[in-house]
Amino acid sequence: MKLLTITDRLSKMRRNPTFGYGNQLRAEQTILRDHYGREGADAADDLDDIDAIGKLVDEASLICLFHLGQHWRKIQLHPTSHPLAHKLKDSSIPWWKLAFKLDCKRYREPDWHEVGEHPRATPDELVNRFIFECSIRLADHYHQKQIEYPRGQKLRSEEHDALLANLPDALPSFATITPSPRFVQDLKIAKVYREIEPIRVSFTETSLVQVGEKAFEQELGGTKTTKRIKGEDDRSHTVSKVQDFIRRIAKLPTFGEWNKAQPPSRVVAMARAIHASEVRGIAFTANLTGMSFDMAKLTKRNTGSSLQDRLRRHLKAEFGVCPDFYFILERGLGQLPHLHGAVELEPSPINRRKLRTALSKLSRADKRRAPERWVDAEPLKTPARWAGYALKHPLTSQSKTGVSSTVFATQPLRTKARKEWEKMRQEQRDAREVMKRVDAAKK
Repeated sequence: MKLLTITDRLSKMRRNPTFGYGNQLRAEQTILRDHYGREGADAADDLDDIDAIGKLVDEASLICLFHLGQHWRKIQLHPTSHPLAHKLKDSSIPWWKLAFKLDCKRYREPDWHEVGEHPRATPDELVNRFIFECSIRLADHYHQKQIEYPRGQKLRSEEHDALLANLPDALPSFATITPSPRFVQDLKIAKVYREIEPIRVSFTETSLVQVGEKAFEQELGGTKTTKRIKGEDDRSHTVSKVQDFIRRIAKLPTFGEWNKAQPPSRVVAMARAIHASEVRGIAFTANLTGMSFDMAKLTKRNTGSSLQDRLRRHLKAEFGVCPDFYFILERGLGQLPHLHGAVELEPSPINRRKLRTALSKLSRADKRRAPERWVDAEPLKTPARWAGYALKHPLTSQSKTGVSSTVFATQPLRTKARKEWEKMRQEQRDAREVMKRVDAAKK
């Protein structure tokens, strides 16, 4: 396959509406301005030239594909003079590891700003992070489009024929698995809640209809609307952001009943149920050493169930009783198996210290260098963001861990999550009711 052919295909993929490059760019600008202050605004301004950034995304995606080919087939890197390619080459590590490090250091530790805190970063770092993340998505999108049909029904690209024939076990799951439509819908629900979570948390105790009516006062009754709306947490949000919050919930696929909900949205409900309790909860992560993961695989039970039983015992040893918790067993490309989850505990310093002790026993990291880096615990501030982050590699995790269902939780929490799911369904009904009134007022 010629280099020009791949370039042309990537360009077409990026312009394809299903990839949503323009929407990604605008969403990234909004996030930069909201969460990084002045530096974020500078970085957002740097992303204004959609055509210039688009060229970088295509070229960086092309480099990603060639590095992927080098990693899979040990072929020589295609020569290029692009500076982003030199950055990858000079790093002396595969592109996916560099990308994980650039985007919230996923290769070594979780992205704690998904819990609710946002680290500082320079505009250049933020712009580069966007370029590489968008490039990864484009490369994945390209691969998925090339192999979306069962083998033999349609002609695949030469590179995929070779990869599937020679290295099937080395392929990431997006190259071999197609999720069900219902799973994809629930993944979309989780993604939207993850993005709107800071505003949702601000209005947790208020009826969505009341919030919506206030945000759409001008459209509903012709009165002059305020420029900003203050939530229960005393944070104020622009009317346009609150309106977008209502619109996005209203446009989501209908949630349906709990027994039909898929893991992505169920985890959102579990995290919200913990955050809705009086103690608010603690978010945690725990990387598993080879010894810990092998111990779980050797048991007769499901690997994740074994981990859940061990975590229950360690929590009970530290706290006297076992608090409710959930976790996701995750393993992305180039990652160790690890857990992301939350536990129903007050995020006091002593509770966080005890939780880290329990997690260290679970991961068996006590004899490792810098054991404190293997586990961490932070206050759970924006639950749906943390839940969405934990399920960023759902299919790859299934493929790499050999566990078909990677979500585990205590039974009482599942019951609470079921009630929280009903609240989420009511949120959607309320949002749709507000949009109906707005549409009627406009007519």
